[in-house]
Amino acid sequence: MTTGERIKLCRKELGMSAEQLAEKVQLSPATIYRYEKGDIEKVPSDIINKIARALNSSPAYLMGWETKKKKVPIYGEVRAGLPTSTDENIEGWEEIYPHYKDSTAYAFLKIKGDSMLPRMQEGDLALVDTEAQVENGDLAVVLVNGNEATIKKVYIDSEGITLHAFNPYYPDIHYTPKEVEDLPVRFFGKVVETRARY
Repeated sequence: MTTGERIKLCRKELGMSAEQLAEKVQLSPATIYRYEKGDIEKVPSDIINKIARALNSSPAYLMGWETKKKKVPIYGEVRAGLPTSTDENIEGWEEIYPHYKDSTAYAFLKIKGDSMLPRMQEGDLALVDTEAQVENGDLAVVLVNGNEATIKKVYIDSEGITLHAFNPYYPDIHYTPKEVEDLPVRFFGKVVETRARY
């Protein structure tokens, strides 16, 4: 597999268009297409680094120096709507790129519901880094009441935690600092990648 093919594969797995990738790395979409088609065989190292970061990959993988992928489990379902209990059973295994740190820090969770439309569909997989610090504006899996999970964009401030759905038909869910402690509301992990399932 060529560098261009790897770039295209990573981009497609993230559900990212060539135009979106071009904007992230400050190149023209035409240049991205030329890399992917192999019209430009040698990608400059500074560009490959930018592309790798944008694609949650590594330069070593994109250049073909590192090919072995790790497998992590797919757990239950995460409701992309109101929180629901997660299923603890492993439903299967999915490969992740080799640049990710210790694979035991990751889990795939299956999305259920429509609150994250149009970016995430029911059945898509969310790759969660359970050891990453969730910060304001991140996409995260949030545990409510200890074992009820929901995937949302989170906003954190002195007033508490707000969970935001991409689907405008779903209102924001806000938890005060007291509710965060009493329920409790905890972060299961940061979503670092989503994969569409067809």
